[in-house]
This record gives sequence, C-alpha cells and structure tokens, in this order.
Amino acid sequence: MKNKINITLFYKTMTIYCFIVIALLTVAGCEKIENSTEKDLYLIAKVENAIEYSSVVAVKLMIRDKNGNDVELARGDWKDNGFAISLPKINRYNYGELIHMPLLPTVIYDNLVTITTNNRNARNRIAEFWGVDKEGNMIAEFLPRKIDEDGNMVRVRFRYVDSDVIISGYIEAETIVLDYFDEETGFMSNWIWENKTIFLIDYKEGWNASSHPSFQSSSGETIRKHLTIPTSSNLKWYARDDL
Repeated sequence: MKNKINITLFYKTMTIYCFIVIALLTVAGCEKIENSTEKDLYLIAKVENAIEYSSVVAVKLMIRDKNGNDVELARGDWKDNGFAISLPKINRYNYGELIHMPLLPTVIYDNLVTITTNNRNARNRIAEFWGVDKEGNMIAEFLPRKIDEDGNMVRVRFRYVDSDVIISGYIEAETIVLDYFDEETGFMSNWIWENKTIFLIDYKEGWNASSHPSFQSSSGETIRKHLTIPTSSNLKWYARDDL
C-alpha cells in the first residue's frame, strides 16, 4: 500500500512539474517575440476594413531585387482581421542582390551642402506586404499609416538598411532637379523638389520605419519631413485601394 501511495505521489509531482515547465517555456517564447530586436522584428498588424479581404489566407513580406524580381522573405497567417509576421535579419551575402539601393539623401550629398550624413555607402530596400489567397495570388497590398502631431494621417514605410546611418539637413527651393544613377533601372534619373524638405533620419542596421508628413508653414510654404519613427509605433494598416 505504501508503494502505491508513493507511485501516485510521484506521478502527481511529475505532472505538476511538467505543467510548470510548459508554462515557463510559453512565457519565455512570448517574451522573445514581444522583446524582439532589430535582428528579428515581430510585427503585429490590424487591417482596417479587414472584412473585405476575407479571401486572404496569408501575408507575404516582399523585397524587390536588383533585377526587378519580387523576393519573399517571410510570411504570416491572416487571422483576427490582420496578420503577424516576423521580419527577419537578411544575411550579408544577400546584400548585393536585395539591399542594393542607395539612400537618396546620400546620393545627393555632393550636390547640396545643406545635407550631411555619416555613411554615404548605406544601402536600403523598402518592404512590401502582400496578402495572398489560397492559390497564392497576390490580391491586396497592405500599407501602414500613423497619425502625426498635427492629427494628420501620414505614410509609413518599412525598409531594411545594411548599416547604421544618420542623415540630417534640408533642401529648400522652388524647383530643384538633381540627376542620379538609378541602380535598379541602370539609367540616369532625376529627382525633383518643389518645396522645402527636411531630413531627420537615424537608421540602424536592420529593419527601420520612417514617415513623411507634409504641412504648410505660416508663410504658405509647403514643408515635407523625412523622419525615423520607432518600429513599435501604433500604426493603422490599410489596403492600398482603401487609401
């Protein structure tokens, strides 16, 4: 009888121990996601008007390579009116193929003394989030927005940058046309500014988010800002057709 009681107590003790271990592993897993670093950014998105996209089963994280081909980096399931997706660190051997575009302000560094940067060689690529149906067809692109300090909804872009870079300064003119070599197309292109643009960019190696609010000053001048924002910002997500 004594041995039977000891065996029963042993199994009860082991059962409780197993539950504790499972609970601890679950908590540890959640902390790893919630406290993710720039090496593995975990993004949770709630999509406005999500009911209109009931045929979406997953969302792909896409980057376009130097040949114009879309490359899938990761994907997340569509559920609860949105998606959750892990934005992975991109291995260095892929930089030449995927993270190949120079940041525009670094391209024009030689032309304007009003812009400064500590890394003229930084390369980046903007990410796209595409909803796909069960056949794998891309049927909707989802884009983030945020509310700026003036209550206006502004565009937010996620991009991968291959090295830390700080860019600051401004461009101010009624019309400025700057020529630069577009590595994506292989041709000379131009960028046109018609108003004042302010750069306040501090990108870290890995995934970054930035916004581009535009407003009118008291003098009537239109001012556009390029700002780095925390990747943990509270964003609203929309399908492109809803914007």
